[in-house]
Parts: sequence; C-alpha cells; structure tokens
Amino acid sequence: MLVQWKDGTQSWKPLKDIKQSNPVDVAIYAKENRLVEQPAFAWWVPYTIKKKDRIIGAVNARVRLRTHKYGVQVPRTLQEAYELDNENGNKLWENAIHKEMRNVSIAFELMKPGEKPPADHAYLPCDMVFNVKMDFTRKARYVADGHLTPDPIASTYAGVVSRESVRIALTYAALNDMEIMAADIENAYLQAPTTEKYWTIAGSEWGSRKGPRS
Repeated sequence: MLVQWKDGTQSWKPLKDIKQSNPVDVAIYAKENRLVEQPAFAWWVPYTIKKKDRIIGAVNARVRLRTHKYGVQVPRTLQEAYELDNENGNKLWENAIHKEMRNVSIAFELMKPGEKPPADHAYLPCDMVFNVKMDFTRKARYVADGHLTPDPIASTYAGVVSRESVRIALTYAALNDMEIMAADIENAYLQAPTTEKYWTIAGSEWGSRKGPRS
C-alpha cells in the first residue's frame, strides 16, 4: 500500500503492517474505494468496521448511562458541578476544582487581557472531567482534547500500571525479603519543559482571571 506521511513523502509498505497499525483507516479506505471484494479485504473489512462500531457504541452507552458512581452523582460540566454543590449544601466539587487548578496552573502562563496568543502556538481546547474515588473524595481533572494533538514521536507512557507489573514486583519483593512501600504522586509532569506549544481559553474554572492562556 502506498502511504503518504505527514511530511508529504510517500513510500510503499506491506499491507499486513498497515492493516495492523491503522486497521480502521485502512478498512474505511478499502470501503470507500470499492476494494472490499478483493481477497485481502473480503472478510477483514466487514469485521474491522463492525468491531469499530461495537467499541464506539459501547463507549457512547457507557458515557450516557454513567451519571452516578458509588451512589454519588457525577457532573458533566462545571455548571452542573456548582449546581450539585448548591443542592447538597456543600463545596465538595468546587473544592476539587480549585485543587486541580491550583496544581496545574504551574504549567500555564497567564496572558494579559487583549493580548494575542503567540503565532507559534496552536489552539487546543481544554475541559474539566469529574470522578469519584473509592473513599468518596471528589476528583476534578483539567484535560486537553488530546485527539487534536499529533501523536508523540519520542516517547509514550501508560497512565495506569498493569496488574502483571504489580504482581511481578510483589513476587520479587517476597522472594528477596524486601519491604514494600507505596506512594501516591499527584499531578506529576513527566517531561518538562515541553516542546509542544498550545494556547487555550480560560473559563470559569480559573476563577475571576479569564482570558487566553498559553
């Protein structure tokens, strides 16, 4: 398959490699270009498209139905979070929002009112997502719309450790009579300073200071 890369160059790659790395893109391409009847796509394209639709449907259903966690209503917007606090007569969600913004504010530079974002910065919308921990602590996370950013070139990381890694570590510690200690690191910035340059529009989550931030 002839592949055109982001830098504009083109090269031929084995179809099996492209199908493995970008299955949905290849399936859609084959369907739009009427290649489904070809032996290389005959059974694979319908299977891939069906699997994609099933995964998206499951995610959408989960998002629609998940309004509570541990019996606590989880807001979807800032306004809803503040309304829930008013209804419940507390500031649990508001405090969670303030805590998150206090922790992440070190990664932002406040711009003056009317100041235009730097020309080499791209706009990237940010949102607040909410969760409830097992101890019923309210958690707010200020996240960027990562699907709008290019894929990282140098390195990637997993935000959640795998069960296998934990089991290996515990087994190793038991075999070597090692003491096990654990810690919770909050708001860890793994790579700083970053080469990515973005700006966003500060909303009510930033308090009274509103305006673009880079």
